[in-house]
Amino acid sequence: VKILSQLRGLPNAELPSESGFCFDHGIVLDPLAAAQSEYTGAFIGMEDNPDLSISISTSAGLKSGRTLLQRNSGNSVQASYRSHFNTLRIGERSINRIPGEEVLHRVDELNGSVGHGFMWESLGTQNDVYLPNISLELTTGIGRPGKPVNSSLSDNEAITLWDKISSSLRPRPIDRKSDSNSI
Repeated sequence: VKILSQLRGLPNAELPSESGFCFDHGIVLDPLAAAQSEYTGAFIGMEDNPDLSISISTSAGLKSGRTLLQRNSGNSVQASYRSHFNTLRIGERSINRIPGEEVLHRVDELNGSVGHGFMWESLGTQNDVYLPNISLELTTGIGRPGKPVNSSLSDNEAITLWDKISSSLRPRPIDRKSDSNSI
C-alpha cells in the first residue's frame, strides 16, 4: 500500500522534478525500500545495423545468484567449443562507482559466421535499492533464424561502441532530503 502513495502520473512526457523510479507516463517517488522490489528492462535494435542488439535490465530487492564471472567459468558450451570463443576482455570492471564484472567474446559460429557477445553485470545487493543488479548486453551477428550473418562491426568497432554505451551507466540520482541512503 505504501508504494501506491508514492505513485504519480507524468502527463505528456513531463520530466519529473522529484527523484524516483521512472516508467512510461509515471514515477514512483523516493525513498524506495529494497523490500518493494523493482525491475525494468529495455531492448534496442538498430536499423543501420540490423544484426546488432543491446539490452539492459535492472532489478532491486531481489537475491543475486552466481556472478557473471562465476557463470562464465562454468559455461559448458564454451568448454565444449573452446576454439570458437575468443576472449577480447574479461574481469572486474567498475563503471562510474558501480562495481561489476564484464565478459567480451568474439564467437566463430559453427556455420562460419562471426559475432560478438558482450556482457557487464553489476555486483548489486539485495538490501539496497540504490545499488541494483544491472545487466547490460551487446550482441552482433544476429540474423533471422536459419540465415547466418556476420557481425557488421569489427572487434575494435564493437569494443569502441561497447565502451561508449557501458561508460554511460550512472547511479540514479537520489533526493538526499528524503533519503539518507546514497551511493
